Amino acid sequence: MSKISETICYFSAEIGLSSSIPTYSGGLGVLAGDYIKASADLNLPVIGITLLYRHGQGIQRINRDGVQKERWNNFNPDGILEKEDAEIKLKLDGKEIIVEIWSKTVNGVRGHKGKVFFLDVDHHTNTPEHRNLGSRLYGGGTETRIRQEYILGFGGVKTLKVLGFWPLKGFHLNEGHTSFVALSLMDEGLSINEIKNKLHFTTHTPVPAGHDVFDMEEVRKVLGSNHADFCSNFTEDDKLSMSHLAINVSNTCNAVSKLNAKVAKDMFPGKQIGSITNGVHHLTWTSVPLAKLYDKELPGWRVNPDLLSDASKLNSNMLWQAHLTAKKSLIRYANSMSGKGLSPERLTICFARRVVEYKRPNLILKDIERLIEICENKVQFIFAGYAHPNNIAGKKIIKELNEATDILGNKVNFVYLENYSMWLGSKLVSGADIWLNNPIRPLEACGTSGMKASMNGVLNFSVSDGWWDEEANHGENGWIIGNKNEESDDIRDSKKIYDILEKEIIPLWEKDRNKWIKMMKCAISTSSKMTAKRMVKEYQNYYDNFGSHQ
Repeated sequence: MSKISETICYFSAEIGLSSSIPTYSGGLGVLAGDYIKASADLNLPVIGITLLYRHGQGIQRINRDGVQKERWNNFNPDGILEKEDAEIKLKLDGKEIIVEIWSKTVNGVRGHKGKVFFLDVDHHTNTPEHRNLGSRLYGGGTETRIRQEYILGFGGVKTLKVLGFWPLKGFHLNEGHTSFVALSLMDEGLSINEIKNKLHFTTHTPVPAGHDVFDMEEVRKVLGSNHADFCSNFTEDDKLSMSHLAINVSNTCNAVSKLNAKVAKDMFPGKQIGSITNGVHHLTWTSVPLAKLYDKELPGWRVNPDLLSDASKLNSNMLWQAHLTAKKSLIRYANSMSGKGLSPERLTICFARRVVEYKRPNLILKDIERLIEICENKVQFIFAGYAHPNNIAGKKIIKELNEATDILGNKVNFVYLENYSMWLGSKLVSGADIWLNNPIRPLEACGTSGMKASMNGVLNFSVSDGWWDEEANHGENGWIIGNKNEESDDIRDSKKIYDILEKEIIPLWEKDRNKWIKMMKCAISTSSKMTAKRMVKEYQNYYDNFGSHQ
């Protein structure tokens, strides 16, 4: 790694490196992990800091009635993470708490190494209440969340100092959960102008649930009077928005797609918001069969994923066989978990992501009779997704999707796989024929799962939102649902899904395999623009300007 003075620290409330480290919930955390991996590939001086969650996000189980239940295992980092020979102390609620530090080394494609540090409050001398702060990701109420974010921000800066990463060039705040970093830097003697010149902020979701808001009474209790007085400059109705704090203490800010930037400008009036469309780590998300094919046909793609743009050169038969190998792996797993008779011969449509209302996972079920009429004995569906334990609406959608397996019966195989994770997500994005995505536009910040699907030659069938709004070419690299100039409407959008399935997708699948494979190649070429390598290089332009505005 380069000199400490050049190091960038990437703060995130969740960082997903693998399924075996349950410190992620969804796209935000997985994106953070991909960012760290791509930085290691490029030998950039980037380290990550996040929290260690002893119970993680929970293991999803779905009972016979289709109801999601959570099982909370105790994550033991010993053997998976490395215990650092250092600890820090923080004052919280009038008590001193000890924070232990774990780390994970991330190996880049050329042998360069990155590092993620995990802050752990499960020390035997801490009170049960404080140890419980490291229990669950996004767990508890606001009184828990503000304390978790205090530990992340203030504890993260102290960690950097005790481990010798000081002074750093700058800090990247991934969502508003991390904005207490700025207040901790004040404690280190930096002026607000000096702090601003070291901070870059990335905002993701336009949905209110993604932005923490705390009562100022709680802020004062946790942070003390001086910091609370500073925070009061960014409050409304005596409430502190962490995202508004973050954008006001950072010199630069970006959203995660071009459309997302337009939405963010409405959320943060008067603020300059750039656009860096998310990207995905090619070596993490490309299936083994496809990777072997790329090794043979596109040598050098592991180091330089831009070479995927040459996918038109791929041997068509070999591409189809590689895809079929990945598809059969998914089908075998889905059948073993469901008892359904899914077949690799049938068109397989997959949908998998965090289950929230605006993503409309159940839109495909709007007209069951029409769905059966179009898809009977032709199309099968594999769905997955996890609802936050407190999201009653999301759990209701999961129940409806599971009930569909009985309603559709043997006419249309419909499987809902439990315990959605990075491992299962990887199987789905590589084994699908079609990747379905139908959120309410423009609420999808980016939609990285669709990028992963394209990288595997899977065709996107999506609303024109997030990254697909930038790269979709209907009938060439996938299909667009609806008209982006019209407001989202469930009835109209579901009808559009059925129409395109019936008139375009299914006939192409059945009658023109050569055209289908040509579209697969086009999808892979498109994915070359959506790599984490490209994303990280774009962030470097912001980092290069740290300190230049003093």
